[in-house]
Amino acid sequence: MALSHKLIYAVFFVFCWIGGTTTVTLAEDASSPKAPTLEKMKLIQAQANPTWRGQALEWAIDAEQYIVGPGDIFAINIWSMVNESLTLPVSPEGYLIIPTVGEIKVAGKSLADVKTDVRLALREVYLNADITVSLTQLRRFRVTVTGAVMIPGTYVVTAMDRVSEAIQAAGGFYEIPEDPAKKSQYKPLIHVQNPSLRNIHLRHADQSSDPVDLFAYQETGDLSGNPYLADGDVIYVPYVDAAVGFVGIYGAVNRPGEIEFRTGDRLQDLIDLGHGLRDDADPTAIEIVRFTGKNQTETLMVNLASGEGDVEVQPNDRIFVRSRADYPELQQVTVVGEVVYPGTYVINEGKTRLSDVIRQAGGFTSTASLLESELIRQETELLTDPEYERLRRMNIEEMTEIEYAYFKAKSRQVTGAVAVDFVRLFEENDTTQDIVLRDKDLIRIQPLTRTVNLIGAVRFPGITSYLPNRTVGDYIQLAGDYSWNAQTGEMRLIKAKSGEWVKADERTPVDLGDTIFVPEKPKRDYWVIFKDVLLVTTQVATLALVVQNMAK
Repeated sequence: MALSHKLIYAVFFVFCWIGGTTTVTLAEDASSPKAPTLEKMKLIQAQANPTWRGQALEWAIDAEQYIVGPGDIFAINIWSMVNESLTLPVSPEGYLIIPTVGEIKVAGKSLADVKTDVRLALREVYLNADITVSLTQLRRFRVTVTGAVMIPGTYVVTAMDRVSEAIQAAGGFYEIPEDPAKKSQYKPLIHVQNPSLRNIHLRHADQSSDPVDLFAYQETGDLSGNPYLADGDVIYVPYVDAAVGFVGIYGAVNRPGEIEFRTGDRLQDLIDLGHGLRDDADPTAIEIVRFTGKNQTETLMVNLASGEGDVEVQPNDRIFVRSRADYPELQQVTVVGEVVYPGTYVINEGKTRLSDVIRQAGGFTSTASLLESELIRQETELLTDPEYERLRRMNIEEMTEIEYAYFKAKSRQVTGAVAVDFVRLFEENDTTQDIVLRDKDLIRIQPLTRTVNLIGAVRFPGITSYLPNRTVGDYIQLAGDYSWNAQTGEMRLIKAKSGEWVKADERTPVDLGDTIFVPEKPKRDYWVIFKDVLLVTTQVATLALVVQNMAK
């Protein structure tokens, strides 16, 4: 019995010692630098609440713009002598019900106002508390999408979704294929058969409405044309109304074309939708052609630069933005390939020469092949060769020998190639090759191939390393000699520089990048040849016999 009492006292003493130690330890932890501060506790609490995660937002919610409604979920943290954390949804009736406080009407208010109202209500109960109010989960609600969409119906969205996202949820716009025979010479920005992007109707539950202009949103980033959705919204996407018409904007704008008309459009709106004026545009002389009746028009001259020229446009107006007559056109050439700084360079047309631009481009790299480099003149696309066009329409059998030779040579010529020898200009300083450049010229500096190509009837055709001062025969030997069916008398050397086909033999010198072509002997059907010879022999013998009999 005495032992039992001693054991009980011992256990009691141990528990007291543990409790005292724990109390001291907690007190020490609370006063130590490692103890969690109020800010750290708030962060831990927020991280422990994952309800906001996984929601793809356009950007951080603007508390002044976001309208609270039923289904939004709030986290309320009260930091005082007794800390409290509450996760509260907005009720279907639009109230936030807070224990110890009661109901607070929040639906229809901005998020900023709701935070203020909740803090004021809580401070009446918690006088010295530090209170945080956070929106942790967006409400989800239904909107209806009708009209020219792939799958009309009702869709679940959030308060941070816009009209375009609801239309995307409905499968996107429904488009009728356009008739190719009715295409305009300008690339149209709208088609009459297609859904309207500028006159979409967004009707709210209270029967008010907001304008929706998704075309302006897409082209200019104007968010007002793609508003946020609200509970019970109905979106109606009409087709383009031919009776409403369109407005054409042409001339010195960055994207000319035809744009669907929208009531209230002004001149500056249309210019913005055309991606703005070009640098050479004259804003003081914009011409608006307006239809006033059947086959009748009037012309308005508008000075947009005056500040009073932003007139309201009408359906089917045609806007012409003129270019300034005194605007200096930028002349430029492009250098590609083996130069230190490839790119586009501005020139003074009629004065800037080839060597000037190569110097601006930092000169040639160590792997540049001057022999294969070329200057292409884009303007020559506007020039035609009547003789070549005539020969193109003829059959080869109808051409004379000289016509066929001209046709082959012209066909091999690079379109727009300018006769310039880069080797003579840059290695031999022959200034006669320093061509004066023109606008849109293309200078192509080819990489050094250091190879010769052998194709056709050789044992091992392919690419082989270039060896200086070697002939066609030397390279044929490197390729294992001719094949059994080589037609050596018809060998050709295709020059890397000009693409010219040169008749060659084994003594012909080979330059860097050249191609040696050894054709095969044509296949012959000796049985057919034998029959043809036999037929001709028989005919000749018969003719000789007839002549002999007639002579008797």
